[in-house]
Amino acid sequence: MSEFSITTFLESVLDTRHFQISPYESQGTNLHYRVDAQQTYFLKVFQTNQLQVVSRPKQFHIQRQVASQALAPRPVALSGCETFWLEEWANEAAVESVSGSVDIINIAESMARVHSLKVQADHLDIQAEWHRYIELGQLALSRYGPKIDRLLALFERHNERIFCHNDLHRSHIILNSRGMTLLDWEYAALGNRYFDLAACIQVNAFTVQQQEVFLRHYAQLAGLQLQETEVRTHQMLTVVDFTAELWHNAYNHINKSVKK
Repeated sequence: MSEFSITTFLESVLDTRHFQISPYESQGTNLHYRVDAQQTYFLKVFQTNQLQVVSRPKQFHIQRQVASQALAPRPVALSGCETFWLEEWANEAAVESVSGSVDIINIAESMARVHSLKVQADHLDIQAEWHRYIELGQLALSRYGPKIDRLLALFERHNERIFCHNDLHRSHIILNSRGMTLLDWEYAALGNRYFDLAACIQVNAFTVQQQEVFLRHYAQLAGLQLQETEVRTHQMLTVVDFTAELWHNAYNHINKSVKK
């Protein structure tokens, strides 16, 4: 994406030409920039929208709601082409390490707060998500038919359709002077809390001991029985692993197509 396109977008949104753009810790499918003007902003440049099940405008609306409840940076603007996303800056001390129980507790507290939010959002259609990744990865749907039926039944068994983040990596948690802020709401939807918990375990590569601390503290905060929470979350790990496998295959296939 050209610097001219970024500059044009920022000039139209900020109504000024007086700002500075600096690359900032880009990872995955997006490019990230820090924008310093009268205040500081975070700019995402999306390299692809193909992996998204929830549209960018719906993501924008969801994050606006979460921001109004003081748990996300406030989105400022989304470009008409849905390539540029500007939000307020919210970066101080990320929870980088999960070696001790204190950091695990922060993550559990973050998850409990997410699940307590009242947000208008679509339900997570996990089957549609799988089908999309299978199509993007050019895999044979017939190969996965029985497995999809089995895992879909497992996903729906305890699906309370509460608000979930679905990608709560420790680097998405910011602790600052105002409290806690969570980042990257691209996969947020109404869904299964145990899928969200299992996704958090998987994306953070928790050890068995860390899982125990995480689930014990979460269950206490959420008012749930610990044994039931552990059993249902561990059952959901197979659903998360399958979803991640399909996502990574689709992501790798898209990257190969782009490089050609």
